Amino acid sequence: MEMGASGSAAEQSPEEVHRLVAAAAIQHQPIVARYDGTRRLLCPHVVGYNQPGEWRVFCYQYGGETKERTGAERR
Repeated sequence: MEMGASGSAAEQSPEEVHRLVAAAAIQHQPIVARYDGTRRLLCPHVVGYNQPGEWRVFCYQYGGETKERTGAERR
């Protein structure tokens, strides 16, 4: 399931993104998403809301890109 399948992320409402991610978690399907400007291959495991009521998803990243960080940035 690719998050941008029906258009770019800018064209998808937050509700549509939530629906796609929740469906992927329930169906044990991977998703492709952009995070911090890089393409990520993710397996969503848990979706829900935290105490302040913010929507959260816990994913395992199994592929895609990462940003290179220098030793000072890793600290």
